[in-house]
Amino acid sequence: MEGTGKATSAGRSADDPPNAEKLKIAVRALGSGKAVLSIVGEFDRSNTETAESGLAQALALSAKVVIDLSGVTYIDSTAIAFLVGAGKTLGPRLAVCESSHPDVTRILEIVGLRSYFRQHELTDAWLNPKR
Repeated sequence: MEGTGKATSAGRSADDPPNAEKLKIAVRALGSGKAVLSIVGEFDRSNTETAESGLAQALALSAKVVIDLSGVTYIDSTAIAFLVGAGKTLGPRLAVCESSHPDVTRILEIVGLRSYFRQHELTDAWLNPKR
């Protein structure tokens, strides 16, 4: 095996993040002129590129994006940097639906992201407002 990391029983290097395949994303357009990027699973440096691709897909559908973190069970500093970058790029066109996982919510609170983003619950009324 090449590289400087030690092999693990799963065939990965000990230096590799343990969550490389544990993230799922989904992008959907809403009739209300918004797009939702749903992120589910363990969100870390091994899969931030997947989230970046999902954000690009969401922006191709709409200028207003909600990043739904309600299914995120783990988050690291690389994923936080992704969220901050998205916030800087999109400004008020970005909203976040927080994770329901208490450890993720606590991390977002500690680093100040709970107050940084507009928070939304993905309710039917918000997703499909009456005109």
